[in-house]
Amino acid sequence: MEDTAAARQPSRTGQLYRDGVTIAIVAAFLSLLLWRPGSRLLEVLTTLALLLVLSTFVQIASPLARRAEAASNWIARKRFAVVLVGIFGLAVASSLSLLSQFPQPQITDEFSNLLAADTFAHGRLTNPTHPMWIHFETLNVLQTPSYMSKFPPAQGAILAVGQLVGSPAVGIWLSTGVACAAVFWMLKQWAAPRWALVGAVATAIHPQMLEWSHNYWGGQIAMAGGALTIGAFRRLMNGPKTRDGIVAGLGMATLANIRPYEGLVLAICLGAFWVIWVRIGKQFGWAAVFKRFVLPASAVLLLAGLGMGLYNYRVTGNPLRMPYMAYGDVQSCAAVHMAQCATCSTI
Repeated sequence: MEDTAAARQPSRTGQLYRDGVTIAIVAAFLSLLLWRPGSRLLEVLTTLALLLVLSTFVQIASPLARRAEAASNWIARKRFAVVLVGIFGLAVASSLSLLSQFPQPQITDEFSNLLAADTFAHGRLTNPTHPMWIHFETLNVLQTPSYMSKFPPAQGAILAVGQLVGSPAVGIWLSTGVACAAVFWMLKQWAAPRWALVGAVATAIHPQMLEWSHNYWGGQIAMAGGALTIGAFRRLMNGPKTRDGIVAGLGMATLANIRPYEGLVLAICLGAFWVIWVRIGKQFGWAAVFKRFVLPASAVLLLAGLGMGLYNYRVTGNPLRMPYMAYGDVQSCAAVHMAQCATCSTI
């Protein structure tokens, strides 16, 4: 029986021959598609030759590709893979700065985040208003009732960690590693481990991520918060667990401190999708969901809310008034005052 089965399997040489013929036919067809009126025959033949060389390389490298696929699949299934992905993202982000130009702040958003980082690094939640603050007004910075960045504190906090280590740029690299690790963990809930690893590596070298890794306005923290939230809700579809509730709470708390509006919209959409899915599937009861998922997530959000209330109180004097809102009110008042002055000058 084994001899019969082995005889039915095509030999390696025959398989390579058939693959080579197939790729040659495809290469010829692509060459015809790339041919344009006025093109020389030499150009078509050159394109065909390049495609054939490429197909030969693929044939030679196919065993190596299979070994790499098996190795990546083995790594992706291990628990330490999350740490490896985070280290890879950190290495990619830091290499851009160490091998080329170190990140330099250029726009007001970056200077505002660096103000928050310096404030947190010195153990303060905000700064007193300067006596002559009206002469030092700048964009995206709240001057009264205290001197602080208008943005939510998450980006400033991670930059402060980097400043304590040596430079705020270290905070950028750390946030990149955390974002890549979070994306890898989230993708593992939706796809095969090896594809999750491929997606995380692609995230680390994506041009947008490389841009974020070279400035101070960020985006990685919001990505990490969104990935944790989406991944936790996907695990909830397999059954409520306390750990997943805590992860979901951490993800939503992170979004609340970096992108509160977008985080709220994401949480509402995920919650609505999950409720519809449960109503259709009816795989587990509401009591278990409330006990094992909603309560842990609510506990984390409650602690985060208390911290946000304290921060808002120290910056704006009102625990429910965010610095962003206070800054918007100041800008509105300034616009009204300028309009009144313009009206008076015309009269």
